[in-house]
Order: sequence, then C-alpha cells, then structure tokens
Amino acid sequence: MPSTREPKNFTGVTSSDAEGPSTQAKLEYFGHLSGRLQQMTISAQQFVYFSGLIAAAIVSAGLVANRSLVVVLGPYALTFVLTYQVQLYTDVECLTTLKEHLETDLNKNLKTRLYLENVALSISYRNRWSVKLLQIIYLILMVGVFVQSVRTSYHHQVRWAASWMRYVHLRAINLHYLNIAGIVICLLLLGFAVSELFGARTRTLRSITEATFSTSP
Repeated sequence: MPSTREPKNFTGVTSSDAEGPSTQAKLEYFGHLSGRLQQMTISAQQFVYFSGLIAAAIVSAGLVANRSLVVVLGPYALTFVLTYQVQLYTDVECLTTLKEHLETDLNKNLKTRLYLENVALSISYRNRWSVKLLQIIYLILMVGVFVQSVRTSYHHQVRWAASWMRYVHLRAINLHYLNIAGIVICLLLLGFAVSELFGARTRTLRSITEATFSTSP
C-alpha cells in the first residue's frame, strides 16, 4: 500500500524528518511565514516603480517643461510613496529576522542542516557596499528634489489670502514659507521611517528573546 505522507507547506521536510508535533507546527508556520514574506517583498518592490514615475514626472514636466507647480509639489508625492515603501521594508526586515530565528531553531531538530538561507543571505551580505552606495545615490537624489522644490517656490513666491485670516491677525501667507514648513515635515516623516527600518532587526530580536523567556517553564 503506498505511503500517504506528504511534505508540509513546501518546506522540503516530511514528518519523518522532524521530531515531535512541536517541530511540525514550526514547519507549518515556516511555510506560512515564507509566503507572507514573499508577498510583502513584492509589494515593496512595486513602490520602486511609483518612485521612478514621480521622479520622471518632476524632471520631464517640472524641469524640462518648466512647470513650477510640479517641481514644488513633487517632493510631497515622493515622500508619501517612499515612506510607505520604507515601512514595508521595515516589516520585511522584521519577518526576515523572525524567519532566520526559526531556521536556526529548526536546524537544531533535524539530522542535517537543511535551512541555509540565513547563511547565503546574511545580514552582512544584505548590507554589502553596492547596496550602501545605491542608498547614498538615492539620498542625493532626494536631497536634490527637496532643494529644487524650495528654490522654485522661492523664485515664484506667491501670497495667499483668505477671509478667515483676519481673525488670527494675518493679511496673507507667503506660500514659499509654507512650502519650507512642508518640506521639513516630509524630512521628519522620512527620518522616523528610516530610523524604524534601521532598528527593526534589533527590536525584533529583543521581542523574540522576551517572548521566549516569558513562555519558558
């Protein structure tokens, strides 16, 4: 009679390779975690295209076609897209850290070291020099977009007035200064998002450690 045993969640390990129901539950969760991590990575990569489209619009419509409003407002759209993209990469880093921890735990319960993804894609490899240089170029382009927005609003200064301003003793608002305040807010928002990304691995490891000690007998 043929065997009815099947691999669980495409992990490449059958129940005969694992010891006990606890390890089998980890295998099932590992499969779920791998699928979720792949979906989030794809979602984060899609926002790279949106960022490229916005940057292309700033250059073509703003600088080439001399549409100052596109240059002024471009950084705001770019900030929203990049902030959400960084937040997705933060979630990916948290799940990657959790997956590496689970791989290490699973390898301890197997006869052979089967899960080697954390060796091939280690933290040092993910932060290799080519990635760092690309991030520096990204940062320079972002700074250029913000500076050009401020310069454009400075050369095309417009005052805006409304009836409600008399209640706060204002005659008009210089939109250039309003743009500077908006750029500062965008920079703070991006700064908070990037700081969360840099601390995601440490925070996740600390949470795993705390959860492990709290559930241990």
